[in-house]
Amino acid sequence: MNTKGSNRSVRRTQDVLKKGLVELLLEKPIQQITVKELTEYVNINRGTFYLYYDDIYDLLEQIEEEMHDASRRIVEAHADDFNNKSAFSFLKEYYEFLKDNKDFFRMLLQHDRDRSFIIKIRDIVTTQYFEKWKSLYMPENDEYSDFYYSYMLTGIAGIIEVWLRNNMEQSAEEIASLTEDIIFHGFESLNPVEFPSDPSSSK
Repeated sequence: MNTKGSNRSVRRTQDVLKKGLVELLLEKPIQQITVKELTEYVNINRGTFYLYYDDIYDLLEQIEEEMHDASRRIVEAHADDFNNKSAFSFLKEYYEFLKDNKDFFRMLLQHDRDRSFIIKIRDIVTTQYFEKWKSLYMPENDEYSDFYYSYMLTGIAGIIEVWLRNNMEQSAEEIASLTEDIIFHGFESLNPVEFPSDPSSSK
């Protein structure tokens, strides 16, 4: 792939192509999208597309790589969180990241046919952070730590999925607070539910 120059004009052109592809992917699978269709959709010359990308799949791969890089930077920015068992600031920033890129993540969710959305969310964002968190706070010889870790990651991905399906109506801060409460307190973070007493217990 030829990536001549790194000036603002080049970056703007690449951003337009990436945004256009994500928008088209919200309407149809990648197999049905051609370079011609994309370039006409964003009003950019096909020759310009090939200056930066080999094909549609190459463009999508670069978008996903950017998501990985952005998530890694978020993890690195919250390295100190590992020392005080706090997840809120990290969760808030990464949920803001998700909200800023909601079309991309909605696209992943929309094309999810085999729960790959859960896997991609874990790979792109959560795994990088919680692998470190796990290494510090979950004993290696604890036979149950992997169960807790898997439950936690899958639960977070599930929260993200519901949030996306609800068009991210709640703020990133609200969802971060909810997630941290669930991580550290489980069902205790929810309002207590009063169940009817067992009639037999009064006998």
